[in-house]
Amino acid sequence: MDPFDYRDEAVRPTPNTSAMVWNILTIIVILMALCLAAIFILVFINPQVSFNPFPPPTLPVLASFPTATPTPLIQLPPTWTPTASPEPTITSTPSPSPTATLEPALATPNRTITPGEGMPFVLHENNPVAIPNIGHPELGCDWMGVAGRAFNLSDAPITQGLFVQLGGSLDNVPVHQTG
Repeated sequence: MDPFDYRDEAVRPTPNTSAMVWNILTIIVILMALCLAAIFILVFINPQVSFNPFPPPTLPVLASFPTATPTPLIQLPPTWTPTASPEPTITSTPSPSPTATLEPALATPNRTITPGEGMPFVLHENNPVAIPNIGHPELGCDWMGVAGRAFNLSDAPITQGLFVQLGGSLDNVPVHQTG
């Protein structure tokens, strides 16, 4: 045999069993960490899940309160249909004279208006009251105004949806206005 003839038999290394054990243990720990993360995510999404060790307590119902039902300020009949209103016409309105007088006969104190008769309002005692011009004192008797407050039958102020109709006469000229 020639000294340069080699045998092609490869030397097989002996398997390292300790490295194989550590690889298997690493794979098991990674799988357990993934399972634990999945459990945390499920408990976070749904705290009432059956395997949650600390579920949130169920609160007892203390009382049931009635719910508020909004009611419109203006009640329309069930078969109401809008109709076209006539075009407004331009008319000249005579300006009131500076010698206006208050007619107390127009307001009847302590009169309750029933709902079928009109709006459910009550005039309070000593109302209406005429007071000096405090809105525009520089105009003196050349200015006249109306002001007031409106309360419902429960003495709660009405702040929206209120229409006021004024009527009477100034120097024997009828005045009817809505505001």
